[in-house]
Amino acid sequence: MKKGIFEKFGIFTIALAALVTGMILSSTQSAWATAHKLLSEKDYIAQTDGEKENFSATLSVPDDFKNSPTWLTLYNGYGNRPGFGWAKVTIGPSAKDKDGKSETLADEHTFLTTHAKSIDLTGYFADGPRQLTIEGAGDKGAYFAWTLTGAPSVLSLFNATKVTPGQKFLVHGVGFGTEKDKVTPTINGEDCLILTIKDSMMAVRAPEKLEGDAVTLRVKVGDKLSNQLSILTNYVPPHLISMSPQGGNTGATVTIRGSNFSRVPEENVVMVGPNPATVMQAMDTETLVITIPDLGISTDTLPLTVTTNGTKSDNYLNFWCGDNFF
Repeated sequence: MKKGIFEKFGIFTIALAALVTGMILSSTQSAWATAHKLLSEKDYIAQTDGEKENFSATLSVPDDFKNSPTWLTLYNGYGNRPGFGWAKVTIGPSAKDKDGKSETLADEHTFLTTHAKSIDLTGYFADGPRQLTIEGAGDKGAYFAWTLTGAPSVLSLFNATKVTPGQKFLVHGVGFGTEKDKVTPTINGEDCLILTIKDSMMAVRAPEKLEGDAVTLRVKVGDKLSNQLSILTNYVPPHLISMSPQGGNTGATVTIRGSNFSRVPEENVVMVGPNPATVMQAMDTETLVITIPDLGISTDTLPLTVTTNGTKSDNYLNFWCGDNFF
C-alpha cells in the first residue's frame, strides 16, 4: 500500500502543507481556524514517458462536514520528484444534478508558478459524493497528489442587541446555517420566532413577557448547542396616541391606539384614573380593546394610562366619563 503524501516526503511536506493550510485559513473566519481535519488523500505516479494518463477518485465528506468549510489541495511534484508537465483536474456534478456539467479546478496554467493549489469546495458535497478526474502527462515517475481537508461546523454566539419584549432583536455568531426549521433560539429557555436568518446573523422576535434586567440566550442547531449569552433587556414604555370613542359609560368598549403594547392582553394594565379596565383584546403591539370599568361617581375626565410588562406609558389620554365626550 502506498504511503500518503504527508508520510512520503516527511518534515518538508508537512511544513509546506501547514504553510498552505495557514494561508487558506488566514482568509476565512477565525471561528473555523482551529478545527482543520484531513478527510482523505491520494497520490499518483506517472507510469509512462510523456503520454497522457487518467486518474480518478470519488470525493465525499462525513455528514457533519457537508456544509462546512472544505478545501481540495492539489500538489504537482514535491521534494526530488518532478510534477506533471501538463495536467487538468475536473470535478463532476452531484448525483442529484442530472443536467450538471463537470467543472475545471486546475489546468496547464495552474502550476506554472506554484506546486500547490488550494480550492474552496465548501458546499460541493451537500448532495453527496463528487467524481474527481485528473489527466496528466509528464516524465515517468512524475508525481501528483491531492488532499481533502475540512473544518467541522462551529456553533458560537458572539453578541446580540438589547431585547425588548415582543420586539425584533439581532443575534450575531457563526454556524447558524440558513434553514429556519433546524435552528432554535431560546431566551430563558423559551423558544423564539426566527424572522430572517443567515449563517452569521439572525433576526429574532423576543417573547412577549420578560423579567429582570437581563435574559439568557442560547441557540440550538440540530443536536449542537451554542454557548450562553447574557443580554440586557430594554423595556420601552408604551406610548398612547388616541382612543375611540374618547370616553363612555361603564361596560362600554373603547379602542386604544399607540405603540409598544404586549400582544398578550393580560400583560397590559389599563387604568382609567384609579380604576383598572379589562383588556379584552390585544390586536397587535399598537391596538388594545378594553371594557370601561366602574367609574364610580366620576363625571369629568380621568387620565387613561397603560402599563406593559411593568413599564408605565410615557403619556396619558383624557378619558371623558359618562356621556360628556365628543
